[in-house]
Amino acid sequence: MPFFVYLLALSKNNEFANYYTGQTNDLNARMQQHQKYIDTKNRRKYVGQFDAMKLLAFIEIQSRDDALKLEKQLKKIPAPKKMQFMKEHGTLIT
Repeated sequence: MPFFVYLLALSKNNEFANYYTGQTNDLNARMQQHQKYIDTKNRRKYVGQFDAMKLLAFIEIQSRDDALKLEKQLKKIPAPKKMQFMKEHGTLIT
């Protein structure tokens, strides 16, 4: 079963605010869950603190362990390097 490490762009008041990096085995379901946090303004969840999100890119990984390792590595690097990594190794969403 494949897993996905993904990158979201989050915005507030129609302006870019931050990136969010996550991992999942069901990308569509996870995006719906994030959107529900935004729609319901679920402030207990990080994504729920923003007004909108956009899936920028994802990388398909074959094991959960590898997906978790990559997610952890990406969360530690600055945003421009994170986006560059995803451009070089992932599938970009246009």
